[in-house]
Amino acid sequence: MLSIFRKTCYARQKNGACTKKLVCAEIGAEPIPGIGKDEYDAIICCGGFVGDHITDICLPEWTRIVKKGGIIRVVVSARWLHVLEGETLKYLLQCKKLEQVEKYPFQNFLDGESGYVITYEVL
Repeated sequence: MLSIFRKTCYARQKNGACTKKLVCAEIGAEPIPGIGKDEYDAIICCGGFVGDHITDICLPEWTRIVKKGGIIRVVVSARWLHVLEGETLKYLLQCKKLEQVEKYPFQNFLDGESGYVITYEVL
């Protein structure tokens, strides 16, 4: 299991996290140092797409490090869905790098707000 955290969360995780590889890196358009292409089976991100925490610019990198046939699953508040579903995601879907295989809404995600669970397959 790989965990990638912002610096503020990294210190809390390095003592006791059940991960094999702990990386402190900015999640953006640049390749994450030390992580190879097709290295992981899946990425699961819950609550990361809020404000300026993570934006859709990370999706090409996530697509690079997840094996073909692997999944990227995102749990996102309905209020912040537009941060995920920006131009970068539209491009990756159009170019057949990702395929959306599931999207369903649910209630009471954050402070009573609704949210979505969305799953993409890496092609």
